[in-house]
Amino acid sequence: MALLACAGETVLPVGQDAGSISDAQLPDSGSPDDAGVASDAGEDASVADSGAPDAGEVDAGDVDAGQADAGSNPACGFDQLGPADGPRVVLTSHPFTSDPQVPGTTIRSLSLAPDATLTDVGQRLDVGTRVARIAFVPRGDVALVLGEDGTLVSVRVSGPQDLAIIDQVTLPPAGYGDLTLLPDGQTVVVTGTNSTSGGGLSTVRLACDGHLTVDTALFFPLRLANGAALAPDGVTLWVAGGQALFDPQDLRDVRVLALQPGGGFVERGAFDIFTDYLSAENVALSPDGTTFMVPNGLDFSNEADELAVLTVSGETLVSAARLTGLTNLTQVLFAPDGATLLASRAESNRVAVLTPGALGWTVVGEIAGIGLATQMAMVTRGSLSGLTLVPSVDTNGMSNVARLAVDAPGTVRDLGQLDLGMGFEQIPEAIAITP
Repeated sequence: MALLACAGETVLPVGQDAGSISDAQLPDSGSPDDAGVASDAGEDASVADSGAPDAGEVDAGDVDAGQADAGSNPACGFDQLGPADGPRVVLTSHPFTSDPQVPGTTIRSLSLAPDATLTDVGQRLDVGTRVARIAFVPRGDVALVLGEDGTLVSVRVSGPQDLAIIDQVTLPPAGYGDLTLLPDGQTVVVTGTNSTSGGGLSTVRLACDGHLTVDTALFFPLRLANGAALAPDGVTLWVAGGQALFDPQDLRDVRVLALQPGGGFVERGAFDIFTDYLSAENVALSPDGTTFMVPNGLDFSNEADELAVLTVSGETLVSAARLTGLTNLTQVLFAPDGATLLASRAESNRVAVLTPGALGWTVVGEIAGIGLATQMAMVTRGSLSGLTLVPSVDTNGMSNVARLAVDAPGTVRDLGQLDLGMGFEQIPEAIAITP
C-alpha cells in the first residue's frame, strides 16, 4: 500500500499576478455533526502527522477585471491532455471557517503521485465564494471554481504550490451546484436552480489568457435545473430539471438538449422520470453513453433516496430499474470500465458500490467509515485509472480525503486516507483532479 505524506505549508504572496497562461503546460501534477456514526476509514493506512498550522491564503480581491471577446474564442490548446501517468494536482474546497456563522471560501491543493501517494502541500487560495464545484480544463493548467452564489472563478494552476486567481464572473441569481466543460476546453455550461426564469443553463467562455465572459445570448432557461451530463458525442447534454408541480406545471424532470454549431442549446426531448419532486445536483452517464443514472437526494420527496437507472437510445430514455434504500444519496460516479458505479451517501458515512448483473444494476458492496461523503473525483486514464478521492470527516472530527481503488468491475479497495486536520475550517467538500 502506498504511504500518505503531509508536507509543510507554504504561503502564497498576496496579490500575485496570474499572468498569461496561453503557452502553459500541464502542471506537475452538510454539517460536521453528522459524522459521529462513521468508523475510521484510514485506520489501516500509514499517515504522516498533518498537524501543520493553517495554510497560507491569497486574497480573492486581487482579480484582473479585463474581459475577453466571447465571439471568436480562438482555440488555445486547453483541450489537449497531458501525460496519463504524471503527477496530478488535486483541489478541494473548505466550506466552513473556525466560526460556524462565517462560510469558508478557500480551496486547498494536494499532490497525487503516480504511485497513488497523496500529499498535502499546505497551499490554500481564497476564491471569495463558498465553493460548490471544481473542474479542470483537460490540459490541467486552469481550474474553474463555481460558487454556490453563482460566482465562477478561473484559477491558474502551475503546480500544487502555485495557484493564482485569473478572473471571475457573476451568473444570474440562482442556486448553483454543477458545471460541465465542453470538449473544446473553453466553453463552460453552468446549471442554476431557480423556480423562476433565472433558472437554467449559462454559457461561459474561457479565453486563452484565462479570462471569463458570460455569453448571455446563449442562456437556456430551465426552471429548477439540476445536474447535467455530456454524452460521448460532445453534443448531447442530459439535464435533470424543468419539473414544476406549481403553475405553470411541467411534470417532466429530465431533458435532452443538443449543442448548436454557434453555441447554446435546443431541447430535443423531455421525460417524466420521478412522479414526485426531484433534486439531483449530480447525474452520471456511462462512458459509452448508454446508461443514465439520476439520484433523488431531496429529503421531502416521496421518492427520496431512490436511484433511477435509465437506458439511453438516441435521444430517448427507457426506465430500466429503480433502486431504493440508498439513504442520504448525494453523488453517483461511473468508473472508466463502465461496469462500476460509486454512490456517495453523506449521513450514512459510506460509499456504495454498484455493478450490473443478470437482474440489472445492484449494490454489491459498501465502503464504510467515509464520514459525510458527498462529492467524489476519479482518475479516468493511465495506471491510476479508477482511483477515487472522497472528502470525508471521521468520528473523532478529523477531516481527510479517502482513497478508493476500482480494481475490477464491482471490486473496490479502501487505500486509506490523508488527514487534513481537526476543526470546522479543515472540513473538505468539493474536489477535482487534473485529468
